[in-house]
Amino acid sequence: MTFTAATGQAARRARTRERLMDAASDLFAENGFSGSSLDMICERAGLTRGAFHYNFSNREELFLSVMQRGFDETLVALEALGGSTPGHQPEELIDLLVAFYSTRGQEFVAWSRLNEEFRLHAMRDPAAAEAYTEYFRVVHQKLAFAITQAAESKGARLLAPAETVAAIFTGTFLQAVSDGILASLDDGGIQRLAMDRMFVILHALMPSSRRSRG
Repeated sequence: MTFTAATGQAARRARTRERLMDAASDLFAENGFSGSSLDMICERAGLTRGAFHYNFSNREELFLSVMQRGFDETLVALEALGGSTPGHQPEELIDLLVAFYSTRGQEFVAWSRLNEEFRLHAMRDPAAAEAYTEYFRVVHQKLAFAITQAAESKGARLLAPAETVAAIFTGTFLQAVSDGILASLDDGGIQRLAMDRMFVILHALMPSSRRSRG
């Protein structure tokens, strides 16, 4: 096989995998992992079972691949966030965090539902738990750097280690999303709920910041 033919085959396979992951992402968010059958995924993607099994061994592998793709997009967004924080007021970090969570290539609420599904799945599956734990370890590490930069730029004092603050921010945001979904809020309402809670957390953990909300 020539290099050109091999490259073309790899590109076609990559496109097929993306179609399967796009379809699975939507279905997992809509119906959960257990409610999204292989036939449903293939039908949504417009592909055959043969195409599925050529790319993934089972739904478990596909599920992890969907989440890993989201993880990778998240880490890229965090890299950009870390580079943009110096010079910002600490309050502006909330806007950056909300933008980070709400503009990652997957629709805001759909991603949050998928995250909840994966978290529950990971509680029952050691391999999934390891992947999920490692993801958030890296996320919190990178977010901690961004928070430290923001605090130092304005002389704010953190009352807990930066990685702990990052974990609290992330947990607060995701819980706000879950609460907003359960309360049938629209996306704007969910974002406002998250902003309000994160503002309180920010001032609780950075007490030297006295700027009032506009």
